[in-house]
Amino acid sequence: MIAYINGDPEVARRIELIPELLLPSIVIGEMAYGANQSARRDENINQINNFSSACEVILCGESAAYEYGRIKSNLKNKGTKIPENDVWIAACAIEMNLPLLSRDVHFDAVDGLRRVGW
Repeated sequence: MIAYINGDPEVARRIELIPELLLPSIVIGEMAYGANQSARRDENINQINNFSSACEVILCGESAAYEYGRIKSNLKNKGTKIPENDVWIAACAIEMNLPLLSRDVHFDAVDGLRRVGW
């Protein structure tokens, strides 16, 4: 969602079409990591807080953990790797039966995940 925070008009258009934006806590962690590595740490943390306050933050629970195990196993069997946190993000989306808004095409390797790109 960094693209949205950075003012990408296409992702902003897509987000405006979504009646309720759900944000996995893992995504906040990813954004916070980037903010803490940046020269404008406080400004970026503030932007993340503003963005996340407009969303419903979801936690990955037990059902998502089982999805994580299924996804990681399937990816290993395919010989495909994606970033570890992205496996968790995909698991949260699948567990809630929701599409995932992302430009990252590696999510397309996850069976059962609907990715919406821009």
